Order: sequence, then C-alpha cells, then structure tokens
Amino acid sequence: MERVDFSVPIFVDGGALAVRARSPVQRLADLNGRRVAVIRGTTTERALTSALGVADVQATVVPVAKPEEGAAAVREGRADAYAGDRIVLTQMMQRSGDALAVLPEDFSFEPYAIVVRRDDPDFRLAVNRALVAIYKRGDIDAIFQRWLAPLGKPSALVNAMFYLNALPD
Repeated sequence: MERVDFSVPIFVDGGALAVRARSPVQRLADLNGRRVAVIRGTTTERALTSALGVADVQATVVPVAKPEEGAAAVREGRADAYAGDRIVLTQMMQRSGDALAVLPEDFSFEPYAIVVRRDDPDFRLAVNRALVAIYKRGDIDAIFQRWLAPLGKPSALVNAMFYLNALPD
C-alpha cells in the first residue's frame, strides 16, 4: 500500500499447509522440530513465521522459488510441509494428482484485490463501483462457478466477503 492502491477485495483465502498423505503433521503445532517450505519474500512467509512464533513452534523454514518446488520438497522428504495460499495448494494438487493433502487449518488471512495506481482515486472508485455492482446483482456467483468451482465450494469467508462487498452506493 506504500506504492500502489487496491480495489475492494475480490477474493479471500488463507495460508495453509500441504503435507504427504498420512503425514504425522496434521496441524501447525506438529511442525515443531520439522522443516516447512515456503516461497521467500511472500506474505505467506511472513504469516507463517508469525504463526510459528505465536504457537511457540520451532521449525526450520526452507525457502523455495515456486509452488512446484515446495511440493517437490515435500514429496522428496526435504521438507515436512509446504506453506502457501489454500487455493494455490488445491490447484497444484489437482493438476499433479500426487499424494499430497492440504490440512484443514489456515494460519493466515490472505485478501486478494485488484492493484490500481495510487494517485488515481477516480479510477479506483470506478473499479470499486463496478465490483460492487457485480456483488449486488449476484453476478459473482456465475464468475465463481466458471473460474473457481472446480477447486471446491466457496468457503464461509468467501461467501461473507461477497455479501459484505455489496456496499450501498
């Protein structure tokens, strides 16, 4: 937000963990003394570090450059988990069909929005009005079905965001 501005949220997700199927790691606390891969410099890395600190979990963070490297680190035993946005993990697993599982617990809140220029409030207002109209008319349901339904049902948080973004004019 120091360099750019953002629209109202268009999606919300959470940081989650992918592990090998039948892994003893079933929640964040189970990472104590283990290794977790994460893409360096991301909001997920910051959120993971914070969540590990809050839970008083001593885990070794293994930096990777992209999601496929994180998944490979788990499959090959170089990491016990890979941390990323839940939707990215779900999509990655559906594409690869490997034996990874995404744990049900999120360790962060990750809002998505459209990036707009910081010095153009009129454009941001136009974008926000268009988005609010989509939410108000219910057009967001068809958009979700087209692009995201194959990844699963919308979470309660996503549904709440759709309703909350139907702001009055």
